[in-house]
Amino acid sequence: MTLPPSRDPAQHRADVHILLDGNRGALLIGRAALRIRLDREEDHDMTQDAQLIVLRGNSGSGKTSVATELRRRLGRGTAIVGQDNVRRNILKELDTAGATNIGLIDTIARYTLAHGFHTIVEGILTPSRYGDMIRRLHRDYRGRGHFFYLDVPFEETVARHATRPQAADFSPEDMAEWYRPGDLVEGVPEHVISSASPLGNTVDLILDAAGLHPASDQR
Repeated sequence: MTLPPSRDPAQHRADVHILLDGNRGALLIGRAALRIRLDREEDHDMTQDAQLIVLRGNSGSGKTSVATELRRRLGRGTAIVGQDNVRRNILKELDTAGATNIGLIDTIARYTLAHGFHTIVEGILTPSRYGDMIRRLHRDYRGRGHFFYLDVPFEETVARHATRPQAADFSPEDMAEWYRPGDLVEGVPEHVISSASPLGNTVDLILDAAGLHPASDQR
């Protein structure tokens, strides 16, 4: 390499050193960018595998039991977004049209899915108040969103409620006021599961529909 006549060789050596450091830095930056890109691609692939399961049904229909068993089967990497937990425990909010919990449920579900968690949204999720949110989830997660309605007669929901720890929290009269038979969300293909389906069979059906097959079944 020919040095410019006006420059000192020592200065040139420093320049070369700086230039080499710059090249090395550029290489490292290039590698870092590649690593970031690969990480993002891996995250993208992981999030594409994350499945959304929405469980609806009247109070006492078994939604929480099904969600709990699904997570036990699937193991880590499974999030449960419970309507009652968000509305009552986090926000202590009344169940009204346009309530804050509707958007928060939607946000939590999308966040966990974006981070690769199979996500189970469960609750009564009355269509008149939560229908738009559920339809948006169905629209945005086509192919990996799975929707189920647990169809249990009123008398059976009351009998089940009597065995729950929160049995004293509300009465059969309250349940009768809330009960809506066959209250499906318009525009969303919900799989209807009857009360005749045992817990294990219900969980099997949901896992099959979602294409989820845990490596080790802990039943």
